[in-house]
Amino acid sequence: MSKFKCEVTLQQVTPMIHFQAEDYGACLRATDVKPRLDKYLSEREDIKSAWYIDQEKKGALDYRVCFSIGEHPKAYRSNEKNKNIKNLGPQVVFPEYFQDEYIELPKAYFGNMTSKKDAHEKYLDYLNIYREAVLFETEILMTIFSEHSDLLEIIRNNIEDFFLVNNFGTRSDKGLGSFYVSKVDDKDMTPSVEKIKNVVRRDVYKISLKPELQLTDVGIFSRTYKDKKGKTRYEKNCLDIINSMYSNMKSGHSIPKPPVTGYLLEEYYSGKRNDRDFVKDVVFDGGKQGDSYQYFRVYLGLCDHMDFLKGKYEGRCVKVTAVNRTTHEEIIDERKKIDRIPSPILFKVIPNEIVVIPEYDLSEEIKRRVQNISFKFVENAEGAEPFYLEAPADFSIDKFFKEFVKDQNHSEIFVSKDIKNVKLTKEKYKAEGGHK
Repeated sequence: MSKFKCEVTLQQVTPMIHFQAEDYGACLRATDVKPRLDKYLSEREDIKSAWYIDQEKKGALDYRVCFSIGEHPKAYRSNEKNKNIKNLGPQVVFPEYFQDEYIELPKAYFGNMTSKKDAHEKYLDYLNIYREAVLFETEILMTIFSEHSDLLEIIRNNIEDFFLVNNFGTRSDKGLGSFYVSKVDDKDMTPSVEKIKNVVRRDVYKISLKPELQLTDVGIFSRTYKDKKGKTRYEKNCLDIINSMYSNMKSGHSIPKPPVTGYLLEEYYSGKRNDRDFVKDVVFDGGKQGDSYQYFRVYLGLCDHMDFLKGKYEGRCVKVTAVNRTTHEEIIDERKKIDRIPSPILFKVIPNEIVVIPEYDLSEEIKRRVQNISFKFVENAEGAEPFYLEAPADFSIDKFFKEFVKDQNHSEIFVSKDIKNVKLTKEKYKAEGGHK
């Protein structure tokens, strides 16, 4: 074991959405991982000022990170670019380590879209905008270098915890881009729900399935099976389950009939309609805004646009931007800008387990960030008129999530048409363990 180098072996669990999948070795990036690891480590009391690159501004700690996919990598990818390109132009060439069997693009990601009509412009969008899901079956090596051997020792003792409570890439809070540490130098590591509880120091929830639906692998391939009536069904995987459960959190259940209204509406804002109603009624149909609409779903995560993929408003899109509440002008101050707000509910996938981690501290941060902010909704069409909506000040993610769990576990609600009675089991934290 080197005094100034630490080798961390990583295993990928769920696909990562990557914008450069055709580049050899595209996986985790130091520019994504290191700033988050810096922030994670900086919360510790034993981090010395001398370890920062800039000892006055602090921020970045003085160590380097690089990633390697090894000599004989084996990986899977989706086929979004070439599937759409067809005969419009040359196909994209991917590295040979990708296997012939394609994985599905996770339903939680819906950024692969183009509105272009011209064939060449479509081709350019497929090349430059469309992304692929990437999953490495073989190990990924993370190497950390630092002249501060004591800092490196702290990293060595905490790197497993860091990866247990972080995902990477687009839609990471929905379970995408999940990795775990399998070895630090020569020491083997095994992820567990117990370890996750000790890192976050609070209760977490485990998604429990019926025995025949237990996750024996990540289940990312589009496989089919025959049900008892002989009907062909698509196998549900962990990302399907997460996507369905998160949709239920934000919008309420639609099965069984009559539909159960969204929890946010039912428990806290009876009579207050949500942002999707606002877009349909006011932005699209020109109805009166009034004061019955509130953007309370922002507390479960802000995205920069809303797409309508089916029904009356199929193909229409609205851009969402945070602006000054008083002037409705763009926010110039970088410290106050809100481009995206992450969800305070993190889904972490480890082998054979889906863990749900409510991040209550992040919820309070969101509440602070949306003060004095309005959200501008503008349809993605020439000359479209902007409309404005605000978030309520009294939302409680703690109360909301407890109500969601209670309703999920004590009703005949389906997570999807194919999987019934998916339960959220509380894993209680005992006040011991924690950061090393």
